[in-house]
Amino acid sequence: MSTASGNFKHSLIGPKGVNGKLFVNMEEFLDTSSFMDLHHEVILGLALVDKLDHSYIMGEIPPELRKDYGNMFLESEIVENIEAYDPTGFHRERTKDLTLQQKRRYYYMAFGALSPWYGVCYLRYNNFLKKTSEKELQNDWHDNAAHFPKLVSYIESLKGKVFDEVGRVLLFVSYPLVPTVVHRDYIQESHRDHSVNLFLSKGRPSFIYNEVTGEKSYLDPNCRAYFFNNRDYHGVDAENEMRYTLRIDGTFTKEVQDKIGLVDGFVY
Repeated sequence: MSTASGNFKHSLIGPKGVNGKLFVNMEEFLDTSSFMDLHHEVILGLALVDKLDHSYIMGEIPPELRKDYGNMFLESEIVENIEAYDPTGFHRERTKDLTLQQKRRYYYMAFGALSPWYGVCYLRYNNFLKKTSEKELQNDWHDNAAHFPKLVSYIESLKGKVFDEVGRVLLFVSYPLVPTVVHRDYIQESHRDHSVNLFLSKGRPSFIYNEVTGEKSYLDPNCRAYFFNNRDYHGVDAENEMRYTLRIDGTFTKEVQDKIGLVDGFVY
């Protein structure tokens, strides 16, 4: 499988989708009857966790959308062009002993970097490129998971039905009136990143952005669980309340792969 775009720079490629579809409704593979009960557990659990982590977006925002985000830059773009933002080296000296993630967090305040989400609550954590494999997990369920016992049990029940393995699990939390910036999760290439995004209470205005035509294609507002090609530009419009999305990464069972048209597990 060949790489279509081998770096994080903005490029005009257009969405590739999953077997010809921008979104794959995954509700046929899931029991959605307990979603509202799980939602009530989640909102209480988010109140109980000690802290939310930051999450980061690699690459660049499509230039034509800059105005939609106040012409702000992502912290990853600032990292890449730090000399322009910090010509005297003042900030680099102050952060020289920080980790990359700590530096990126610093840039939110120092340079007004655009924050893509209010925060992220990890239930299972691992490296992005190994996030779909339980075998590659750096650890098992995060301490945060203790606040979500019903949700953990539900996710475990998906093994053998939807996923052969469950890898990374997290809750993306969005602040009211703030959109999720249009982004790609990684370079656009053939891949085996399998995942399900779930809305436990109600749908969200999620979309795939076509950078060639400038058009947004929206998810069915009634859809509560879906899969998409995370290498396509995507985002979520601002909503007037705090919302979250549950993301479960893993490896789909052969039955699910065949049903949605993945050849040897590859998304395209």
